[in-house]
Amino acid sequence: MKSYLKNFAKYNIWANELLIGLVQENIATIEATTKSSFPTIRATLEHILFAETLWLSRLKGEKVIAKPEYEGTNEALFEALLKSSKRLKDFIKKKNKAFLAKESNYTKMDGKTRQNEKNGAILLHVLNHSTYHRGQIVTMLRTLGATDMTSMDYITYLRKQAN
Repeated sequence: MKSYLKNFAKYNIWANELLIGLVQENIATIEATTKSSFPTIRATLEHILFAETLWLSRLKGEKVIAKPEYEGTNEALFEALLKSSKRLKDFIKKKNKAFLAKESNYTKMDGKTRQNEKNGAILLHVLNHSTYHRGQIVTMLRTLGATDMTSMDYITYLRKQAN
């Protein structure tokens, strides 16, 4: 599982870099309101950043019960997301199989509910969560008129790595 998670973490960075490029090419749409889980592309990017940061904090045993407001520029947001994804990759690289099999006990965002999950499952969740929201952003971009899209599929990543 560790090698798969390490590779998926590398994919997460690659896909976030591609996504950020697409958003930069269509920067006029970043604050446009669309129907999705979050009202704007920027809000969705902020959510991806928050989720990666939240789960990494939980895996480190840190208590997080409040979502911070992100007020940086668009460029700072892009940079923060890539740094977060790289921290996640580095975290996975340092962990062993025993850590991945171990359960973490954390407090949910309501500040009261305790939850237990295996660390490997948490890491797979957070990486997959980013994929889910990247797909939403691509749909938002298309809805807002973007036409020049590139594949961010995991299989595309694997094929590029093989060449």
